Amino acid sequence: MGEDDVRLDLTFYDVDVAPLDTLPPITGLDGTITIDNEVLTVSGRNGRIVEGVAKPVDVPEGTFTIRQLALRSIKPADISLKFAGEAQDLGTLINRPPFRALDKAQMSGEPSAAPESSM
Repeated sequence: MGEDDVRLDLTFYDVDVAPLDTLPPITGLDGTITIDNEVLTVSGRNGRIVEGVAKPVDVPEGTFTIRQLALRSIKPADISLKFAGEAQDLGTLINRPPFRALDKAQMSGEPSAAPESSM
């Protein structure tokens, strides 16, 4: 590691997080937070969404990444979440901003989804 390099590794258990203001919180999440080479990565697993849906929606895994952390401007973020649950509840979640998936296309197939978004 160089003189200006920073590395941080944290592990968390049973945490509630709100990945976006437009999504309900994900509860009971386990995972890690890593800062390495100016990249922040939050990885989570085993969460659930219970607010704003008729039946709980599982969030078996998800990742939130910000690159170029040292820049002093608004930074883009990559978000990847996997959902599993009833089709109606999944539709409710994936039609919220920024995804708006149902407004853009018709949903069909198995009741699971893995929307990804870059901001």
